[in-house]
Amino acid sequence: MKETFSPKQIARAIGVSESSLKRWCDRGMIHTVKTAGGHRRLLLPDVLEFAKSQGYKLIEPEILGLPSLNQSTERTLDVARKELIEALVAGNETVSRQIVLELVMADHRLCDICDEVIADAFHEVGDLWDCGTVEVYQERRACEIIVRIMHELRHFYEAPSQRAPLAIGASPSGDPYTLPTTMSELILRENGWRAVSLGNNLPFNSLSSAVRDQRPQLFWLSVSSIADEESFVEGFNQFVDEVKPIGTAVIVGGRALTDNIRKRMNFTSFCDRMRNLEEFAQTFKRGAAPSPSDLSTTDTDN
Repeated sequence: MKETFSPKQIARAIGVSESSLKRWCDRGMIHTVKTAGGHRRLLLPDVLEFAKSQGYKLIEPEILGLPSLNQSTERTLDVARKELIEALVAGNETVSRQIVLELVMADHRLCDICDEVIADAFHEVGDLWDCGTVEVYQERRACEIIVRIMHELRHFYEAPSQRAPLAIGASPSGDPYTLPTTMSELILRENGWRAVSLGNNLPFNSLSSAVRDQRPQLFWLSVSSIADEESFVEGFNQFVDEVKPIGTAVIVGGRALTDNIRKRMNFTSFCDRMRNLEEFAQTFKRGAAPSPSDLSTTDTDN
């Protein structure tokens, strides 16, 4: 997918004249950048934000490297979830991408898309696998499709400036799932954080090194699977002790973190949904979040 586009391409994509688009650029309604040769170019996140805020539909989304969108019908999140399950089980990546991108362009909150469509759909696909309705290859293929779509969504959200607060996160050793930490990264990016997912299956000693090296204001840990409960809790609490002097807020979440496990962990906040993560991130930026230098077990799932 291209990173920048010419005014002519954008005008065609949203169905307006090139002169109108250039006039909006001159007025500062759409941010532009200049090439070394002095040509005006537009960034995809800026174009999509302008289109959503001004009510313009993508008439020719293919110009922007996006799939054709059926924008004549507004999907509810519940309908989108059911359609996404069907597309994922069938391995239809094109339809899966269309569903997610149409929700984004319809200006649904990304946290709601993640919680009520993507995560819930994927959990249902997993349940179908557990009961033998779908094959294991279909479940794994569905995961790969969703992860690719989530990586594409990075193009929709402009990277914050270097002055923005830094957040890093990962999944721990024994956790093979990439989707939750990828979604967390996007939620934080949408809310103005310089968020970077370090990936999955990472040992706590390496995560400690990452926090010491980068000194983020926030660290998130997505936990979907725990191989050994005792080792996990011990390793996590040691990690917290090591990073506490840095003042990094430690946020945890994930279906593997049962009430019993969480009672034995030290953290700043627990977020069981992406909406919780968004609310914490917004509050933290305003300076009203729990102090990261005094880590405690603070639940935010109300």
